[in-house]
Amino acid sequence: MKQLTRINALGSLVLVVMMALAIIITLLPHLLGLTIAVIRDDAMQSTYPNGSLVFVRQQAVKEINVGEIITYYVDQGEEVMTRRVVAKDADAEVFYTKGDRLAQSEEGKVTKRNLLGQPVFHLPYLGFLATADFVHYAQMIFWLIAGGLTLYSGWTLTRTVRLQKKAPTGWEEREF
Repeated sequence: MKQLTRINALGSLVLVVMMALAIIITLLPHLLGLTIAVIRDDAMQSTYPNGSLVFVRQQAVKEINVGEIITYYVDQGEEVMTRRVVAKDADAEVFYTKGDRLAQSEEGKVTKRNLLGQPVFHLPYLGFLATADFVHYAQMIFWLIAGGLTLYSGWTLTRTVRLQKKAPTGWEEREF
């Protein structure tokens, strides 16, 4: 019985810690004015490993210089990329970018409209936790653990009630 109580407490603690981390990673950056992006390729491997969570601060086009790193939307907002600026057209507010591991510049240009900003810091490999597949599996595991804890709590409550009904209260009718 004590072992099941410990398992129940440990399971509850793990769930609380996981939910607290999820809230901290998602809510805190928004309160600080940051946008979260995930690195989904190896083009910036030397600076940002594939699967990194990148926290991006909005930046004015005039404040970004050649050689700095920017994060921007591509494919009409379907995807986010992080690359190094190799050329800048200040008049047209356009950037030309290249991945650190790539030999050539990227095709196309990054306009002011597509610019998210500049990365402030990153958490390596935590971006893998933000993929749709991982979130789906994590939700399944969460509901399994929550269901298991609920069933265990219900079983413990039922058992306690049954034991209390069987235990003598001292007020039973006695024959004299």
